[in-house]
Amino acid sequence: MSQENIIRAWKDADFRYSLSETERALLPENPAGSIELTDTELAKVAGGIIPISYEPICSFETC
Repeated sequence: MSQENIIRAWKDADFRYSLSETERALLPENPAGSIELTDTELAKVAGGIIPISYEPICSFETC
């Protein structure tokens, strides 16, 4: 398999899944690491959401 097709398979899931099982088995590991997240890993991702705190907000006058 050419280097271009290897890189394309790493980047393009549709292309990767269009390959035969034998061709996918020959692909080297993606150097960036795993490209899929487990449910546990995904649960840890905040995605830019600011956590809401239910703690009272104190000012100098109150608390």
